[in-house]
Amino acid sequence: MVSSDAGINSFVRNSMQYVRENGFDGIDLDWEYPAKCSVNCSPEGDAARFRTLCERFRSEIDAENVSPANKMLVTAAVGIGQDKIYPDPNNPGHTVPSYDPKHMTDYLDFVNLMSYDMHGHWESETGHQALAHKISSDDRLGGTTNIEWILDNWLDMGADPSKLFLGKRL
Repeated sequence: MVSSDAGINSFVRNSMQYVRENGFDGIDLDWEYPAKCSVNCSPEGDAARFRTLCERFRSEIDAENVSPANKMLVTAAVGIGQDKIYPDPNNPGHTVPSYDPKHMTDYLDFVNLMSYDMHGHWESETGHQALAHKISSDDRLGGTTNIEWILDNWLDMGADPSKLFLGKRL
């Protein structure tokens, strides 16, 4: 879908039409994870294509010229791991970060930080799922899996704090 500009444009148009026809108020982009290998591998160029997708949605939504009360939202749910916003030199072929925090809050109405996804089956130790702050007894992933680290780093990278939501899995 994002392999070409035509594919991106078609997805944006079709998504917006579907949203409008079915009475929804927007679309949430949940791509896990551009330019990374998780269940499937995404080529490094997908990080730039994800940014283009966000830009096209914003442009098309703004061009609709509808009243603010009826303006469609475009949001994203994003992974919060260190490699999602910083280059990962330990992962050859997938060193590009998935997300650009400032860009996302520039083009999206809000960003859901998936704070429920800090730890999981991929680890050999257990501990608190979503620490508020780093604690010395939990050094999993270098102490980067806590709310304080996530928010500090997204804000340091220029994200608009008024557009950041801490996600909760329902």
